[in-house]
Amino acid sequence: MQRWLLVEKLKTEEVIRQRLERYHSPAVVQQLIAVGALPNGRLPPQESEISILFADIVGFTALSERITPTEIAELLNNLFEEMLQEIFDCGGTLDKYIGDCIMAFFGAPELQSDHADRAVAAAKGMLTRLENLNINNFWQEPLQLRI
Repeated sequence: MQRWLLVEKLKTEEVIRQRLERYHSPAVVQQLIAVGALPNGRLPPQESEISILFADIVGFTALSERITPTEIAELLNNLFEEMLQEIFDCGGTLDKYIGDCIMAFFGAPELQSDHADRAVAAAKGMLTRLENLNINNFWQEPLQLRI
């Protein structure tokens, strides 16, 4: 019985981990799972200074008028996946997607005294990654980000 309970707990933890990893870096996911025993599973509110990064595609409205909805979804899904890696590599947290915009923050829930430097490093990494994607014909035409 105990073995079955342990297996079920591990399955549940893996599902939670997979969901959290879509929005948080692995270090933050580990922290969130570690505090999962808190009442109602929520982190307590905490005020701190953070840095916020916004990145969107230059000329997206015009681009979206020339391609199909399926192509738009494919472009955004693939591009967001690539850009999110840079955010996570710098310890950032995805806040949300707003159309063609990514909003991420640095300095919470994991305190980072260098949150501003991390946000800038993520921005630079995103631009470098996009440059490499453009060189490899990632999309039908070169893309640009405004960060």
